[in-house]
Amino acid sequence: MTFDIKKRAMNPLIIPIFLPYLGCREHCLFCNQKATATEIPSPSSVRSSLESSLSNLKSLNSLSLRGEKRRSNPKKDEIATPFRLAMTGKDNKCDGIGFVSYEEKGEKQVAFYGGSFTAIGKADQILYLKEVQPFLRSGLIDSIRISTRPDALDEEILAMLKEYGVKTIELGTQSMIDQVLFLAKRGHCAEDTVSAVLRLRRWSFEVGIQLMIGLPGDTFDRFLKTLDQIIDLKPDFVRIHPTLVLKGAPLENLWWVGKYSPLPLDEAIEWLKRGLLKLERASIPVARVGLQPTRDLERNFLAGPYHPALHQLIDAAIFFDMAKQLLKISPNGSQAFFLCHPKEVSNLRGQRNENILRLKEQFKLNKILIEEKKELPRGCLVIQTQTGEVSMHRNSLDF
Repeated sequence: MTFDIKKRAMNPLIIPIFLPYLGCREHCLFCNQKATATEIPSPSSVRSSLESSLSNLKSLNSLSLRGEKRRSNPKKDEIATPFRLAMTGKDNKCDGIGFVSYEEKGEKQVAFYGGSFTAIGKADQILYLKEVQPFLRSGLIDSIRISTRPDALDEEILAMLKEYGVKTIELGTQSMIDQVLFLAKRGHCAEDTVSAVLRLRRWSFEVGIQLMIGLPGDTFDRFLKTLDQIIDLKPDFVRIHPTLVLKGAPLENLWWVGKYSPLPLDEAIEWLKRGLLKLERASIPVARVGLQPTRDLERNFLAGPYHPALHQLIDAAIFFDMAKQLLKISPNGSQAFFLCHPKEVSNLRGQRNENILRLKEQFKLNKILIEEKKELPRGCLVIQTQTGEVSMHRNSLDF
């Protein structure tokens, strides 16, 4: 089955409510949520926050309908409105604020992020969920999303979540290797994720899996093994974040004394390139790669494979490999002529035209021509030769 790259644009609009550290049983080795989130909002503040967000959205749509200028990014994996971003696209860089038009008929979802929602007291969970109920009843909000631990989902909690309109549950899995989870001080094991996903399926929840690469004890082979196990579980989507060293996180101390070395950016791109293609071939959408760039994150960043356009770097690496394979099987003298969808031209060129320069050098080419062709599907690259055309889709890329 061919993965439809357009699935990226089908995600709901997310209105995030950040609850940093709330419900956390452990202080994970990699975590300093103060670097990426604000103070914990009280349940009573949720309603006013949602009212403000929906009002801003309505105003923005009004501006959009009148054709007034707005900031937007057409490459967003998910769409954000003029409030703090939770899940935006692969190359958006801002201070947590973004603007983009969104149709009124599109699905809107309130998301409780940060911490482990189902690990806080049940009474407190209900207090937060109750604040969203008027918006669900009026149709202004379609459903609720939460993130939590794999080992904090008993039957009683799931029944309560279903009653209050929760549709999507994201599990902070991070890895399916128990040694990696132990070293990261996660406090749960891989079997907890398997059990949680099966339980969520029985209750008909939409399931998301959050993974990390480059944790202590992690290797490329272990990452691929993790992906194999996640693919077997058939989640609705996956997020993957490279491990970063942040100020205030326990990992900082190990990094300073030389007991932890983060992945270099080029190595992380290689891991993620293989990972994304593996998930795409299994028809599992990747909702996001890398943390949302904000000034707070960049102020607290110390080391690791951080880049504000990480997903674009990965896509460019994939197209570079495709172009290489096409040039090997279809040499055409001192020049090459490629065709691709208009939205793939930047991926073929690479940042700062890096792909083109490398291809010219490796294949001794004087000229590389690129023609935009809307008829071609996304993820496809075609090379024109003297005898015809040879095409390749990213999902058929050999390693």
